[in-house]
Amino acid sequence: MTPVNDVPAFLTTVSNQTILEDGDTGDLVFTVDEDNQGGLANEDDQELVLVSATSNNTALIPNGSIEAAITDGTTFGSGTIKATPVANRSGTATIAVVVSDGAGGTDEVTMLFDVTVTAVNDAPTVDAQTFDVDENAINGTIVNTVIATDIEPVGGEAAQTLSYSLDDTSAFSVDASGVIKVSNVALIDFETTPTFSLVVTVTDDGTPNESDTAIITIDLNPLNDNDPVAIIDEVSVDELQTVNFNVLDNDTDPDLPAISTTLTVVEAVSYTHLR
Repeated sequence: MTPVNDVPAFLTTVSNQTILEDGDTGDLVFTVDEDNQGGLANEDDQELVLVSATSNNTALIPNGSIEAAITDGTTFGSGTIKATPVANRSGTATIAVVVSDGAGGTDEVTMLFDVTVTAVNDAPTVDAQTFDVDENAINGTIVNTVIATDIEPVGGEAAQTLSYSLDDTSAFSVDASGVIKVSNVALIDFETTPTFSLVVTVTDDGTPNESDTAIITIDLNPLNDNDPVAIIDEVSVDELQTVNFNVLDNDTDPDLPAISTTLTVVEAVSYTHLR
């Protein structure tokens, strides 16, 4: 009797998998009998070989992200397979695993299983940003717009709407579009508070809501908005003598940073003391 190569058979297979976006299947185990004869001696010298492991949806699970191997190829083959979807993608892919006993004829067997990736809401992203505005800017003055991003829409996920909030709204406010405005001109004073450090929170409308925070720095631009303060100078000198002094030494200017002060003589007056 002429022997005929028997097709190998999967003894245990991989069931359909459901995983979350940005995850992987982990190592999934399967077993194969090289001749589907329960280990009979007539084909026990054959060695099982993994021919291929492929995806029918390479946009979700590329073939290169499938790791598969036969770890024991004598009589009974024990194999593992792991599939890693593309980040931030969702959907379903069918994985085909082909194993051969390498003996020709009907020597290949195929196992199919589905990997379903469930979409997960991704948090928006906002980075630290620095803006500036003139001191004394009136209420409603636009400072700048907070820049934030969200990876959605991606794959089958819909675009989302972002909302913005500040941890301190005493001097500034932020609207639904991320536009920061002056809300209290009385506090926009360089000499009192030259820099504001605010925490902005950006939240999406996905399920569940996800958010991110960042520091927003607002520097005030100084203006020459305060009058200098002149103090009367009183000096004494003996008759027929001279005295030198700087009339600006006791004068001040509240503006910061310090501004150079100049003296203009409006009127010169001389006095004569009669005895």
